[in-house]
Amino acid sequence: MQAVQYKCPTCGGDIFYNPDKGAFICEYCNNAFSFEQVVTANKRNEKIDLTDAEKQERQNEFEENSALYLCPSCGSEIIAEKNAVTLECYYCHSPVTLVGRLSGEYKPDYIIPFTVSRERAEQIFQDFCKDKKLLPDDFKNGKVLQKITGVYVPFWLGNYSIDTRVIAACKRYIPVNRNTDRVREYSVDDSALVYYQNVPADGARLIDDELLDALQPYNYDDLHSFSMSYLSGFMAEKYDVGAEEALARHEDTVKAECVNFMHKHLRKDYDSVAINQAMAERQSLGYKYAFLPVWFLTYKYKDKIYQYGINGQTGKVSGSIPIDNKKLNLRALLFSLFGAAFGAIFGFFIVAFLS
Repeated sequence: MQAVQYKCPTCGGDIFYNPDKGAFICEYCNNAFSFEQVVTANKRNEKIDLTDAEKQERQNEFEENSALYLCPSCGSEIIAEKNAVTLECYYCHSPVTLVGRLSGEYKPDYIIPFTVSRERAEQIFQDFCKDKKLLPDDFKNGKVLQKITGVYVPFWLGNYSIDTRVIAACKRYIPVNRNTDRVREYSVDDSALVYYQNVPADGARLIDDELLDALQPYNYDDLHSFSMSYLSGFMAEKYDVGAEEALARHEDTVKAECVNFMHKHLRKDYDSVAINQAMAERQSLGYKYAFLPVWFLTYKYKDKIYQYGINGQTGKVSGSIPIDNKKLNLRALLFSLFGAAFGAIFGFFIVAFLS
């Protein structure tokens, strides 16, 4: 599968993005190019702050060259190149069906490209499984590895401004002599407008939220303005959770962090701080829409779907794994037999000693 296909600036051959090298590689002359070199040669311009005309050009590119595919088994909606011939759902591994084109509203503003290659992702998965003795045997074989899929997951990156106020009982300890401190008590009413940027909330209902939360953090300094070329060799999930709904899940956490920030701020001036009352109200919420890279694997075992993910930028791992009940029962049986045998031998020696 490939997305918009740019051409090699040297020979005109097809080029593909290589996560290991962080560059575009020509499959004919093997030359490597940065994205800036590629888009310049292809008369495109990549930068974070785009003009209105450039934004419209990117939106037109997205609408013309992307397509929406639907999995009839699990309902997953996948974004990929419109001419992709054979696609398989990354979630349930069923064939997907082309259902139409996408409007520009589904084009992300930003993207963090994959830097973890497929080979490294497979090695991370094998290392993860190496000491898991109770895994089903086929969970470790090559067929499962083949199901690892590079997926760009839709995320809303929230920018919060929180009006925060705390009323606290504070103390300062002033030394009088070696063994005595004088305590001064203060009632402090303090407030601040606290800002939090790039708070991530996924927009994919099908993927487990806890799994994606556990894959954080990403380095958001690596955000690039979105271009279809980064989808080369990968697929993306279409968002089905809007920004307000997704970010609402984290608002209480952000407010709690704001109160914690105020507590730390007061500790700079006081030896003891006890917050008696705290208020945190959202003043504004801005957001960006971004694709974040995940190597994703699902495994069905005894009618349950297990989800496993690797952060496509950092290599961090999260997910649940199945347990083979036959192996678990066998191990329990061996432990019980060992315990019985040990008890019989130990009991024999006690009887022999007493007699």
